Amino acid sequence: MPEKSSVFYFEDILESIEKIRKYLGEASFDEFLESEMRIDAVVRNLEIIGEAASHIAPEVRVKYPEIEWK
Repeated sequence: MPEKSSVFYFEDILESIEKIRKYLGEASFDEFLESEMRIDAVVRNLEIIGEAASHIAPEVRVKYPEIEWK
């Protein structure tokens, strides 16, 4: 099976960012901390972002050294 293009990983990252924004909404930090479900949802999407970022092609990473890829 061919390896996914970095574009697909960037799409995963953007989708997870949008989900996090939706889950947080206008909640304060205290409201966030009071919701175990919200915490779990945000943490899971941060994991997805990290995993997707780890698959970004090295040649793409070199083009954007200002991004902390790890």
